[in-house]
Amino acid sequence: MASRYSERNGLSESEMMTLPKVRKRKAQLVDEIEALKNEVREVEEELDQVYYTHPKSKEYHKIVVNGRRKFNQDPWKALDWLAQRNIVAKTPHALAIWMKAGEGLSKSAIGEILGDNRPFALETLDLFTREHRLHNVPIVPALRQYLFSFRLPGESQKIDRILIKFAEIYVEQNPDYGSADQAHTVAYSCIMVNTLLHNPNVKDKPSLEKYIEMNEDLSRHWINNCGTTNRSVPISEC
Repeated sequence: MASRYSERNGLSESEMMTLPKVRKRKAQLVDEIEALKNEVREVEEELDQVYYTHPKSKEYHKIVVNGRRKFNQDPWKALDWLAQRNIVAKTPHALAIWMKAGEGLSKSAIGEILGDNRPFALETLDLFTREHRLHNVPIVPALRQYLFSFRLPGESQKIDRILIKFAEIYVEQNPDYGSADQAHTVAYSCIMVNTLLHNPNVKDKPSLEKYIEMNEDLSRHWINNCGTTNRSVPISEC
């Protein structure tokens, strides 16, 4: 029977005996080829990723510009998008440095992150504030420098949270200044003065003398340095 089968298929008896091994090896080769194809695809994807995220490539520049636009529109929603494209890692440290650089970023969007009370935002606020070099800078110029890098949110609780952190870091960098409470009082007073002077919704703007009467614990020196004598420019724009 085996002899007739061999003759019918043109194979010798010995060749027929090796046929199962050949078929098995063929199946193995097919699997190996498929595995190689998968590896090639993975390498190509990695190369594409390197190309599109290389800082000097036009494609990467387009992604960065688009990422900034997304951040400016909705900063919290944009964080995952930015991280997935290797623009900025979704960590407080990376985000703080990126926002401090501020290139192409909305100051209001930065303020939205900094004013939030989520743990991620609180850590970002701390690291962002520490990125400012306030050592040996008088407190009012230091506050101007700080507020120039973002726009304060509108809610009073968020403003206070940010100013408390500013005062804390300012005193750390200027240990001879006094207490963080004192620094916070001065910073908050400066914001109040500028709000009264430059907010169009405030119709009855107080005079310098009136504001000093309202804040007896603050000296004329501090009030003057908060910018009340320069009534044309808000503190965040100086």
